[in-house]
Amino acid sequence: EAAPSGPVTGGFVNLDELPFPNYDDYFDQLSRSTGRFDVELPFESARGCWWGAKHHCTFCGLNGADMTFRRKSPARLLEEVRSLYSRYGDRIRGMFDVSNILDMKYFDDFIPGLSRLAASDDFYIFVETKSNLSRSQVAALADARVNRIQPGIESLSTPILRLMRKGCTSLQNIELLKWCQLSGVRPEWNLLYGFPGEDRDEYDRQIELMPLLHHLPPPANVGPVRVDRFSPYFETPEDFGITALCPQAPYRHVYRVPPDELDNIAYYFDFECPTLRTDGYATALEAGVRRWEEAFGHVELLGYRLDDSLMIHDTRACAVQEWTPLEGPQAHAIELLESSLSENRLFGLLATKGLSPASTADVLDELIDRKFVLREGTRSVGIILITDAECPVSPDRMRGVRSASLAVV
Repeated sequence: EAAPSGPVTGGFVNLDELPFPNYDDYFDQLSRSTGRFDVELPFESARGCWWGAKHHCTFCGLNGADMTFRRKSPARLLEEVRSLYSRYGDRIRGMFDVSNILDMKYFDDFIPGLSRLAASDDFYIFVETKSNLSRSQVAALADARVNRIQPGIESLSTPILRLMRKGCTSLQNIELLKWCQLSGVRPEWNLLYGFPGEDRDEYDRQIELMPLLHHLPPPANVGPVRVDRFSPYFETPEDFGITALCPQAPYRHVYRVPPDELDNIAYYFDFECPTLRTDGYATALEAGVRRWEEAFGHVELLGYRLDDSLMIHDTRACAVQEWTPLEGPQAHAIELLESSLSENRLFGLLATKGLSPASTADVLDELIDRKFVLREGTRSVGIILITDAECPVSPDRMRGVRSASLAVV
């Protein structure tokens, strides 16, 4: 929340008392330019990080001065954004929140209030979020033209996410990619590697997983993790087995100063970790991402509703077959697994349909074999994009492929 009114100490201010930004000088100069620019207008909703205040991500160096989370009140922020759009909306392509993380309480008021901001379908807003958003929250973002987000995914391996202290799982990250694809929200995310203490086998698992996800948005970048000033990696490197912290090479070419002074200037650092070796998987990981990028937009895994059944269209390279009808327990299971569920929960819900635990286990195994469902530990999630669009396959065609498809339990 915003800090109470009163004397400003330590940089902690009441964000509601800040003036509205004024970009008149910028647009005045821009009007005299002969170039053409797509302008994105910044605004600020909050400072600090509510997640980092509880669990500081190991590689994050943001908010070095103060991690304490404080935000503008929803009404004040909405007034500011509307004012900026009213003043500059005809000269901008979009707006972006410079804050590090979206306050989840904004889904109650601020996000719905944005839905009436702009008339143009091309206008967009960008925010940074955590990755554990629900389908309804992503849909609310889309309705508000918040159609670009940075959700901080960083990995599709739960053990590596734990090393980062991200507070999420692989299935949650994949689920978010699915919600984004269904809602038309573009997630801008990075796939990082080279974390001290990592299990190299986790990268082989991610490489094997990628072909199943070619219908979902790929990472924008893939590369090694970096040590930033103020991050836990920088502040307590000995806790992670990090040695030989050194300012990244470009600093030596920009600043002609002694090494000890360069250490005080630098924000980005290279490091060594005696137990860390990435040469065995980095190239394969990057190649897997390139294949994902090439496939995305050209393959699909769609589920069309047909009364009480589903027709699945799968054109991924890993597809068992292109068209697969799902009926009865399989269709019920896929609908239930749109969000991740524990096996006990899934068994209980299908028991109401008269299915025994053994039969449910068989259904789940078949769906996993078809690469329609992912399982991690005791939880599973479907990765089919279920749509209400009209199925392009006729009922006769469905009957024709039934015999080659899943058996109905």
